[in-house]
Amino acid sequence: MKKCIKKSMVIKIKLMKRIRVILICIVMVMTFQSIFAQRIDWSQPHYTTEQELNGLRQLIMKGDTVAFFKYVFYGKNSPESLPYALFMANNYHSLYAYYFVYELTLMLYEDYHLMIDSTSYSFAFQYLLKGAELGCSNCDNKLAIIYYMGNRFVPQDTVKAKEFCTKEYNDDDTKEREWISFKRVYQRAFDAREERY
Repeated sequence: MKKCIKKSMVIKIKLMKRIRVILICIVMVMTFQSIFAQRIDWSQPHYTTEQELNGLRQLIMKGDTVAFFKYVFYGKNSPESLPYALFMANNYHSLYAYYFVYELTLMLYEDYHLMIDSTSYSFAFQYLLKGAELGCSNCDNKLAIIYYMGNRFVPQDTVKAKEFCTKEYNDDDTKEREWISFKRVYQRAFDAREERY
């Protein structure tokens, strides 16, 4: 009888752990989808004064990552921030600056309703690769999407997509679950042949 109760408790504990992992995965997928499935929403209102922007620019020139984020998100959430992203990436190796070089370069073309050319795309894409190499999770996630979907500059490569998607996980089970969740999120867009940058 005690063995049966003990076995029942072990099964319940395993079931609870699985449910917890599933819930965590669902939350992660929902978060991932809302953040990365579409372009960053840059339409938030500007509340920063010109004096505050000048102060942020001076701090950026000293390598202040927090000032860079404030500048991009609250001050100049436009391609005007591209030189500062380049400066932070090239001079201070700020991880997320590599990601913003990519996003802001594409935004520049979108704002003028232009198709990005292969040279400009390659330039921006190299910053994503460098950011991922240095450990930027945003770059990893963006590269996973690009390789999974493919576009006119980057051929589809599910092996690379899986590598970038699961890079931060150590065990094979978690990697496989993350990959399945990722595919579930982007398969509809892939089936619709949406070109994603």
